[in-house]
Amino acid sequence: MNNQNMQNFFWKTHKNTLLLFLCLIFGLIIRSYNLGSHNLWFDEVITFVSAKYFREINLYKLSSFMSLLNHHLYYLLLNLWTVYFGKSELALRSLSMIFGILSIPLIYKLGKLFFNERVGLISAFILSISPIHIWYSQEARGYSLSTFLVMSIVYFYIAAVERNKLHLWIGFIVSSILAVYSNYFCFYIIISTGALIFLKNYRYLLKRWLESFCFILIAFLPQLPNLLKQSISIEENFWIPRPHLSSIVTTLENFNVGYNATAGIHFFTFILFSSLLLLGIQRWWQEKRKELISLISFLFIPIIFTFLISQKMPIYLDRQLMLFSPFYYIIVAAGLEKIELRVVKIIVYLSMLLAVLLCLHNYFSYRIPLSQRHHVGVYVKKPVKPAADYIDKRFAKGDIIGFSEPSSFALSYYIRELINREKIEVFSFVIKSKLGPYWRGIGERERYGIYFKGGMPFRDRQISVVILDEKVSSKKFEGYNFKRLWLISSSWARDGILDLHAQSVREWMRIHYSILESREFDGIFVDLYCSNPNCIVK
Repeated sequence: MNNQNMQNFFWKTHKNTLLLFLCLIFGLIIRSYNLGSHNLWFDEVITFVSAKYFREINLYKLSSFMSLLNHHLYYLLLNLWTVYFGKSELALRSLSMIFGILSIPLIYKLGKLFFNERVGLISAFILSISPIHIWYSQEARGYSLSTFLVMSIVYFYIAAVERNKLHLWIGFIVSSILAVYSNYFCFYIIISTGALIFLKNYRYLLKRWLESFCFILIAFLPQLPNLLKQSISIEENFWIPRPHLSSIVTTLENFNVGYNATAGIHFFTFILFSSLLLLGIQRWWQEKRKELISLISFLFIPIIFTFLISQKMPIYLDRQLMLFSPFYYIIVAAGLEKIELRVVKIIVYLSMLLAVLLCLHNYFSYRIPLSQRHHVGVYVKKPVKPAADYIDKRFAKGDIIGFSEPSSFALSYYIRELINREKIEVFSFVIKSKLGPYWRGIGERERYGIYFKGGMPFRDRQISVVILDEKVSSKKFEGYNFKRLWLISSSWARDGILDLHAQSVREWMRIHYSILESREFDGIFVDLYCSNPNCIVK
């Protein structure tokens, strides 16, 4: 065999492996790029605080574990991760990056299991460049882990019903238990697998599935009371708006190109991906009907049920529904694989890649072009460290620190060593009448603890809540002695516009105390007040 024939043989034999490897390399590069360059935002600081619980967990403190809202498995893993890799932005986010990368070969396996190897490769390519997956692979939250586990559930389930081997059913049970302790939304997939048992030739496995589900449910029972408690709390008051039918379209748009797309890119890619989705269903229906029904169920049952539930109890968030996007990508990949004209297929690939690259450019440039309706609960991350460094350098003995708005608590991560070292008093200032409905509801249930009565990133310290009465002209906080007060104010968006509550707290302070200086750091306002009109800036 000459060299040319050997090269051709090697390429034909190892082509798919090489292509998958290229998807992995690209996915790794794009997910690791600038991973630690931006500061932690509010949700990531909450992740850090929640992960700290597990350093003290024992049989007597199990309630700490159960009281956390969600992502229990992720918090546990992150706590172990920080022991070995530290607490920097890069270290905290790298765990999410790893699960984001591991999802690429897993979706390849799923695509191959449902259709063929080519569909698996195309699915891996789409996931590797998916902007929404890249976003959450670069954020210290549990969504990339949950997405990986959802795919694991489906992989073991499909393999188990096809081959009915005990080790595959065990894999289904274990991955399901891990998944529901990672994210409650994973229950959608487990329930969907039960419904699909009734497809032709699967009914004889109903007993196996019921036994598996019982194991999963028993494992989850300790957390069930907390889930019910949270459901009641969300129904009474939550910040997520009630979705409309257009929200489902927005969800698919964000699956396509993420949060950083312009209106034009969203429109173009929605047409492109929808056409491929329909083509995949139409071309494969006769050959792979059961597989398509399964994928459509795994994709749309969670979206539709979440939409319906959210009419009464708002829980509809695209970052939660992202867990089910791999099934969308697999159907899209199946449609792309069925395009017969090579030139058309190349144009589709290039169009998809160009649209994604434009969105990733916006992402790495910290730009979100469209309004909040297109990215509910998602904000451009702020550079909060310059404000923290400013306070750290100018801090004087006897100073205290206060926050006027929960969004500004992210800064506390960067002054935690100062607060721990100097044993600084930290306050959250609340004007009841100016709080938004959600935070007012939280306050009424927790005496205005605003999420943080248990701590923040501080050792053995907590944030004290001070209710400011607009009708009282007292200049002192009863029971607290201080010389100077650092007031930190910001908004959720990176636009420098404070909300009503933060503005009201600043105005209250300016009426009752002497202001020594005021600085703005990219929308973060740092005001220094003095309890004595004669004190000076040091």
